[in-house]
Amino acid sequence: MPADIGDTACPDDLLSSAAAIASQSTTRGLKNVDRLIGRYPSDARLHFLRGSLLAGLQRYDEAREAMHGAITISPGFALARFQLGFLEFTSGDAQTASATWGALKSQPENSPLLAFVCGLEALAEDRFDDAVALLTDGISKNTTLDPLNADMQLIIDAVRRDHPSEGRSEEAVSATHLLLQQYGRNVKPN
Repeated sequence: MPADIGDTACPDDLLSSAAAIASQSTTRGLKNVDRLIGRYPSDARLHFLRGSLLAGLQRYDEAREAMHGAITISPGFALARFQLGFLEFTSGDAQTASATWGALKSQPENSPLLAFVCGLEALAEDRFDDAVALLTDGISKNTTLDPLNADMQLIIDAVRRDHPSEGRSEEAVSATHLLLQQYGRNVKPN
């Protein structure tokens, strides 16, 4: 749970139920989360869940707005901050993503989110080998968020496929373009 989820928290059983509904139907889940936000507007977890569902529906502008709401309510909500930055990054705005992720730079050295941030920033700088190493390190450190590991593995696979260490083409493809192209092909909404 984030350090500060807001003044009035949604009860954990309702939040768990909302997540279960969302896992079965993104559209139904979104309607349920919107209803809960009406009752618990200052619970950052609900805004984060809403943003995640909207991203799954490829409604990225709304997803970023919801994620931003989550970190406005709870600036210490590290996962929401990471996901907001990831949405910005995959939308082609690596500079804004880096600014969003700035607060995550103080994460402990063994934090998977710190490794993921550093890996994605290396990717934005076309440092492909560093990106793969950092993202792989983050996956090995992340024992609780399997979907995040799957996303990072998609990126690693795309980098390895399109930018092998040996015999790399002189024509560098923008890292963000590469990420968007590969990520968009492999992520499907519920």
